[in-house]
Amino acid sequence: MATIATSYTPFIATFFPNPTEETKLLAFIQTKLPIYVAQRSPKIKPVAGSQHLYELKVRIGADFYRLAYRYEANQIQALYLTKTLRKVHFDREVLRFLRSSS
Repeated sequence: MATIATSYTPFIATFFPNPTEETKLLAFIQTKLPIYVAQRSPKIKPVAGSQHLYELKVRIGADFYRLAYRYEANQIQALYLTKTLRKVHFDREVLRFLRSSS
């Protein structure tokens, strides 16, 4: 099995004002997310309207969030995090965010 490298955007790194939650999120991205990707977990779903962009629901502390990430050539880049849990709304929101940030 090839090693999967991880990275994240400044948006992800500064999402939580609480350092404990930020640490939990970054630990998830660096340890659990590569395992889920390698095992092709059913928790992972593609983002509608985009190639190589995927999402999954994560729990940080007592709350749930949706995390969007790009996966290509054994590289994961976490791009977006939100409390919007409905998939249809999340897909639109993440695509709008990516268009505005590029």
